Amino acid sequence: MQIAVELANHANVSLAVQQPVRFTPQRIMGLDLHFWLKITGIDTFPFYRIGKEPPSPISVFDLGGYRKKMENGNPDQRTMFSAFFPEGVIWEDGEREAIDVVIFATGYRPNIPFLGGTGALASDGRPLHVAGVSTEVPGLYYVGLSNQRSFASATVRGVGADAKYIVRNIKRFLKK
Repeated sequence: MQIAVELANHANVSLAVQQPVRFTPQRIMGLDLHFWLKITGIDTFPFYRIGKEPPSPISVFDLGGYRKKMENGNPDQRTMFSAFFPEGVIWEDGEREAIDVVIFATGYRPNIPFLGGTGALASDGRPLHVAGVSTEVPGLYYVGLSNQRSFASATVRGVGADAKYIVRNIKRFLKK
């Protein structure tokens, strides 16, 4: 969401989602939600030690700006596309749309079977990439993968640096 909103100030952006975006207020009792996550230890709890996946975010933390931009259609929100074609994506209704860049923000457990057959995935379904840049498909980038560039890559603390790195790579790709 955050990346789509920032990019929408400079390009036509569609936020392709599995489920409609829900918003959670980022301030609770006058303090940022991340403060509460930090003091309770939730944001750094070692779920791997108890054999469980970390909880997936169910909504976007928002101070009001993201919701407002979505309501104004900038970016627009669409149901996830069903496939790629050489110039872009094919939406669920069959519409083909030419696009320049796809950024996957997949969360803790990438579920991207629609990249099957593109060469972008290992046999176990993991994205083939170095620091979020696909090693197999030019112009394909990822943000938010666990351990993408650091331990914090899939967290609020780490994703910003990874997103800046990917934006620099996209700019270089588009200049080619």
